Amino acid sequence: MSITTENLNHLGTLVATSTAEQHEKHEMLAFLADMEQAQKEMDKMLLTLAVMFDQNGMQEMGVELRKFVFK
Repeated sequence: MSITTENLNHLGTLVATSTAEQHEKHEMLAFLADMEQAQKEMDKMLLTLAVMFDQNGMQEMGVELRKFVFK
């Protein structure tokens, strides 16, 4: 299951308004930013893989990968 940018933004808002100390907030927000970047990279890799399936006559697999990315 992938986490959406909307989910990460919501978590970021919760962290920012929490009673945690400032340095802890910065660490948590940096972690969420890293998660968002990792998700973007995974989506890019899956879309590249979908194109490879398309180019090799396996369009059904490409469609399924796109469904996963764009759900």
